[in-house]
Amino acid sequence: MRAYSRVIKRSGLVDRGVVTLKGRVTCEINSNHEVLLTDLIFTGYFNDMTPIEIAALLSSISHEEKSSTERMRTKIPRLRQKLEELILRAKSIFQIFKECKINLEE
Repeated sequence: MRAYSRVIKRSGLVDRGVVTLKGRVTCEINSNHEVLLTDLIFTGYFNDMTPIEIAALLSSISHEEKSSTERMRTKIPRLRQKLEELILRAKSIFQIFKECKINLEE
């Protein structure tokens, strides 16, 4: 439980014991990737995207089958760039969990 507390604090979901707006949004997301999705929302990742582009990239997060990064590559340059950014953000969030000693599958 302490490890999760560290992730919550480092991700900015709680500030001095008080749940932040970012933390409340995280609570409302029904996904295995709520911390990542909240980060994407609060950093403006989706701001310049169309609904179709958002759906395409969110499907890469929610799909249960493990896919190699190479298989996920797209031929659409704009989506390829956003996918690369998403992968970097996911690795950053994964690193926070790892540093807080929470074992997640990559």
